[in-house]
Formats: sequence, structure tokens, C-alpha cells
Amino acid sequence: MPPTDAEILRDRIKTNRETIESAQTKYRSAQNTIRQALRSEPFDAEAMRAAMAVTRTARQTYDQAIQGVYADA
Repeated sequence: MPPTDAEILRDRIKTNRETIESAQTKYRSAQNTIRQALRSEPFDAEAMRAAMAVTRTARQTYDQAIQGVYADA
């Protein structure tokens, strides 16, 4: 990537840092919920399905935040 384009991208990331970090934190938290569901005794398939659904949504939100920054740069 040319240096001028890299600078534009860095600026966009800085501008959107809070949004990106918030989405990433929610995604990681959702991943931890899956881990907890996997460790539960007895295993609760519905809790696992619910945790997976939340994680999918969180991942999508995170992807949209990152991809939006790249697309706008």
C-alpha cells in the first residue's frame, strides 16, 4: 500500500477506534460465552445455540465496523 493511502487508512482507524474496539470487545465476550457453554455440566445444547447466535451477530457487527473503515478510506 502506498504511504499516502496507508496514512488515510490509519486516520480512519483512529477516527473509528471506539466503534472498532467496542465491537471487538463484544465479539470476544460472546466467544467467552461459547467457551462457558462448552464447559457447563451438564451440557446445555440450547445455551450453546444461543451463545453461538449471539457470537455470530457480534462477529458480523465487528466485521462491518472494520470493513466500513476500509471501504471509507
